[in-house]
Amino acid sequence: TPTISGSATGFTRSGTTVTIAAHEGESQRSCTYTASYSGATSKSVTIYQAAAELGIGKMTIGSTFKVF
Repeated sequence: TPTISGSATGFTRSGTTVTIAAHEGESQRSCTYTASYSGATSKSVTIYQAAAELGIGKMTIGSTFKVF
């Protein structure tokens, strides 16, 4: 059985399933997972999650948002 490693904020792995939490940040985020096995070449995959779309309709009174 290969060993799978990797972690990042908002990304949770259970076995071979990755769950990604909602993301309200202004920039894209990503997580790279690497599968390795003794005597074999390691393989990696990177999962990207786009930045949130922070528009006028999503603003909340009392919050600060970068508009430009």
